[in-house]
Amino acid sequence: MLAAVVARSSFASASAAVAPACFASVAAVTARRAASGFALGSDQSVISQWLSGARDVSDIQYFLKHFGESAAATKDAAAAGAAGPKTAVIKIGGAIVEEEMHILAPAVSLLYRLGISPIVIHGGGPQLNKLLENAGIVPEYQDGMRVTDADTLKIAQRVFNEANKLTIEGLSKAGIPCAPCTSGVLYADVLDYSKWKLVGKTTGANSKLLNELVGKGIVPVITSLAQDKTGQTLNINADIAACEVAKAVNPISTVFLNSTGGIPGEKGQIIETINIHKEFDHLMGQAWVKYGTRLKIKEFKELLEDLPKASSVTITSTDHLTRSLLFGKCAKGTTVSLGRTSRAAAALGGNAAGARSFSTSAAAAASAAARAATKSIGVGIIGARGYVGRELIRLLGDHSALELRCVGSRANAGQKLADHIPEFKGDLRYEALPPDDIAKHANDVSVWVLALPNGHCGPYVEAIRKLSASQKDRKIVTVDLSGDNRFTDEWQYGLPERFRERIASASFISNPGCYATGAQLSILPLADVLAPNNPPAVFGISGYSGAGTTPSEKNDVNYLKDNIVPYSLVNHLHEREVSRQVGSKVNFMPHVAPFFQGITLTTDIRLNVKLTREQVVQRFQDMFGKEPLIEIVAQKDAVPVVKDNAQKHFVRLGGFAVDPATNRVVVVATLDNLLKGAATQALQNINIALGLRELDGIQSE
Repeated sequence: MLAAVVARSSFASASAAVAPACFASVAAVTARRAASGFALGSDQSVISQWLSGARDVSDIQYFLKHFGESAAATKDAAAAGAAGPKTAVIKIGGAIVEEEMHILAPAVSLLYRLGISPIVIHGGGPQLNKLLENAGIVPEYQDGMRVTDADTLKIAQRVFNEANKLTIEGLSKAGIPCAPCTSGVLYADVLDYSKWKLVGKTTGANSKLLNELVGKGIVPVITSLAQDKTGQTLNINADIAACEVAKAVNPISTVFLNSTGGIPGEKGQIIETINIHKEFDHLMGQAWVKYGTRLKIKEFKELLEDLPKASSVTITSTDHLTRSLLFGKCAKGTTVSLGRTSRAAAALGGNAAGARSFSTSAAAAASAAARAATKSIGVGIIGARGYVGRELIRLLGDHSALELRCVGSRANAGQKLADHIPEFKGDLRYEALPPDDIAKHANDVSVWVLALPNGHCGPYVEAIRKLSASQKDRKIVTVDLSGDNRFTDEWQYGLPERFRERIASASFISNPGCYATGAQLSILPLADVLAPNNPPAVFGISGYSGAGTTPSEKNDVNYLKDNIVPYSLVNHLHEREVSRQVGSKVNFMPHVAPFFQGITLTTDIRLNVKLTREQVVQRFQDMFGKEPLIEIVAQKDAVPVVKDNAQKHFVRLGGFAVDPATNRVVVVATLDNLLKGAATQALQNINIALGLRELDGIQSE
C-alpha cells in the first residue's frame, strides 16, 4: 500500500528513496497519539495528504530533518517522560473562524497527525464590531488597539467565548482533540486605563498548563483575554496574545493567518521578507506603517528577540499553512526574521529557489551605504585573531560612526582580514603591529582595543599613553579586554550598568571579565545585606570558546564530549575581580562545557536580613529594571537558560529562590561570554566614552 501511495506522488522516483523513512516517522507519531487515546486514521492516508503538498524531494528531506521521528526514538522519548510533539503557535483572525474553518481544520488535522502539536489563538474582531454596532457602541481604536470599556468588555467576552466554541467544533469534526482555554492562560496588567480602559499589557502565559495539554495530545484553543492579579479580565490584542504564548512555549514555528495572506506594503503588495534588525527603524519611520501593522511589527521584533536566533514568524493565508510549517517555505505571505538565513534556505544549501520579489531591504542597504560614507572615528584592534576580536569586528561593521582601520596580529601579518573573517567587507590586512608602530596610526585611530592575553598589554599601554600625551586636542580611548588593568584605580572599570557616568569621562577603560560580569550583576542588588563571614558562592559553566583558540583540554571538543570540566577552583582571576567590585569576599568555581558559547552562573547568597522573594526581585528591578541590556526574569520558577541568550547581547537574571529559614537567596544569570561578556560590553564602553549612542552597533544586531 505504501508503494501505491508513493507512486501516485508527482515525483515518484525521488520520493521512493525516502518513503520508508516517511512511513516510519508517521507510524511513530500515530503510535504515540494512539497511546494517548486518539485514533487518527491510516498511516497511508496521512502520507498521501502530506506528499500532495510536497513539490520536490527537498521538501521531504526538509520535513524528515526537522520533524521526522522513528518508532524507537518515540519509545525512548516516552520512557524519558518527554512530551514528544513539537509545538506550533497558530493565530487565526475572527474572519477565519467564521469563513475558513473548512480549510483550517483539515490543515491543522494534518499537522497534528504528522506529530506537530498546534496551539491555536483566535481573535473575534469582525464579530465584536458587529455586535457593538447592534448595541449602538462605536468601536474606538488608539494606536491600533481597541479601547475597551466595561460594556465593550462584556460583549467581547461573549463574542470570544462563541468564537472559541466554533473553533473547537470545527477542529473536533476533523478528529482533533481540543480544550477550550478562555481564562487562566494569559496574565496581564492594565496597560493604560486613561487611554485604553480595560486593555492589558501581557506579563506572561501559563506555560505549565499549555505544556500539560500538549503532552497529553490535546490542542489548546485560546481566547485573547487575560486576567490581572486581582482576577479582572482584560482585553488583549490577539497578535500580542499569540506572541506571549510563543514566548512561553518556544515553538518550532509561529504562524499568523489573515485574509490578506501577509503584511501589505506601501502600494498594497505583500512584503515577502522583513529583516527586523536591519529594517525595523526604517519601517517605523514610514507613514504607511501605522495602526495594526505598526503594532504587529513591534510585537514580532520583541518576540523574535526572545526566541532562539534562528526563529522566524510567518504571516500567510489559511491555504498556505501546511506548506509553510511542513516544508519551511512560505509560498505566499511575509516571513519576519532577525536577518539570518531562513530555515528553508539552509535546508536547500543556500538561498531558497525563487528569490523574494519585494522586500524593504533595499532601503536598509541604502541606509548602510550612508553610514559607511559618514564613518569618521578610526578603531584599532590589537590581537584581533581570537573569538572576541571577531565578534567586535562584526559589531563595528554595523556602527554608524566607528570604522575599523587597523588590526594587529603577528601570526596573520600581511593576510587579508576578510580571508579570516568573512563578515568583514574591505581590503584591510593584518599588521604585525609591535608597540613602536602605534605612533604610525596617530592620525587615523582614536580608539584602541587591546584583545591580548593576560600579561601582554603593558608595552602597548605605554605606547598609547605617549601618543595620547602628544594628541591633547582629541580624545583617544583605550579599552583593555584582558585582566591586566582590572585591579588598578588608574583605569576605569567598565561595567556600564554601574559606572556609566565615570566611563563617559574616561580614556582608559578596563573591560570586565565574562564570568565577572554575570556574577557581580547577580550580587550587587544584595551587596548591602550580605551576611558577614559567609561569602557568596558562584558556580559557573562556560562554553569552550571562553578558553580561547590556543589548543587545550578546555577547548578540545573530543575531550569535552559528554563532559563538564572544572578548573581553577580557587583564586580564579574573576573571583578576585568580583570580590573587589562587590566589596566582599566571593567564592567562584568555574567549569567548561561542550557547547561553544554562553555562560550560566548559579550564585548562592546568604543575607543578614530576612527578605521575601518579592523584595529580592524588587531590588533587582530597582537597580537594573531600566537597563537596556539586562532582562529580569521575575516569574516564579522561571530560570534563565544558556540557549535562550547565547549569541544575544543581554544578561538574563532570574531564578530568585529564597529560603526564609536560612536567609538564603539563589540567583541565576546567563549571558554570552563573547558578547555582553566581552565584545558587546567593549562597544558599549567605547560609545559611552565618545559620547555616542550607547547601543550604536549593538541595537542594529
